[in-house]
Amino acid sequence: MSVNYRDRYYVMKSSEGEKIIVDTWDISRRYRKMARGFVNCTQFEGFTYYKHFTLTQTVESFKPRILNKFLMALKKRYGKIHYIWCIEVQEERKLKYGDSVLHWHLVVAFEPDTVFTKEDILKIQSYWEYGNVDIKPVRKLNLNYIMKYITKTLNSPLEELYKMRKIGMSRIGQVFRYSKERLADLIKHFSFDLEHLKWFKANSRGIFYRYRDAFGGWSKDFIFTFPRWNIVGTISGFEPEPF
Repeated sequence: MSVNYRDRYYVMKSSEGEKIIVDTWDISRRYRKMARGFVNCTQFEGFTYYKHFTLTQTVESFKPRILNKFLMALKKRYGKIHYIWCIEVQEERKLKYGDSVLHWHLVVAFEPDTVFTKEDILKIQSYWEYGNVDIKPVRKLNLNYIMKYITKTLNSPLEELYKMRKIGMSRIGQVFRYSKERLADLIKHFSFDLEHLKWFKANSRGIFYRYRDAFGGWSKDFIFTFPRWNIVGTISGFEPEPF
C-alpha cells in the first residue's frame, strides 16, 4: 500500500515484524529525544549526581538570556556539567495578579564526587539575581522524570508570543538521543570513545560523519546503520488511545 504523507497517522513495520503507529504531528517526539539524550549522555559519561533547580522570578521577564549568567557561574564553580531546562508561567500568580511571570526548571548533572555544602547552596542562590532558588536532589533520574516537566511546557504560548525557546540543554551529541539499546550496539561494534562519538551526526538510517568531497560538496559516510523500517500503510482519521 502506498503512503500518503499528508495523513497524520501511518503504520510502520520493523524488520522483526513489529508494528507501530506514528503520529506525524506529535511535536513532543523532538523533546523526548532531547530528554533521552540528556539521560543517556550523563549516565554513559558517569555524571550521575543530579540536582533539580527551580528558579523563580519576582518580576515579569521574558528574557531567556538571563539563564546564561547562572549557568556560566555553575560551570566556573564546578567545571564540566550537563543540563536540561524548561520554562513555565506561574499559573497561580497569573490567576491572582494577572502578570505572567516565569519560573525555570533546571536539572543539572555533576561529576559523582561533587559535594554540596551549605556554603554551596548559599553561593548558588547568589548567582540568581531575579528571585529565589529551590534546590532538590534527584534520587532516580529517568526519561519520565524529565518529560513530566517538559509536557507542562509544551502547551505554553511563550515561543509564539515572546519568540523564546521553551526548552534547552547543554551540547550533547545526537547519538545519545537514541535508545540505550542502539547506543550500546554502536559502542559494541565500534571502538570510538564516547568523547569522540559526540561529534557524529545521526538520522533515521544510522550514525554518520560529513566531509567535503573532491568537488567541494558535502558527503556522508555511515559508520553504523540501524535496522531498516518499512512503511506498510496509512490510517486516516485514526485517534490513538491516550498513553
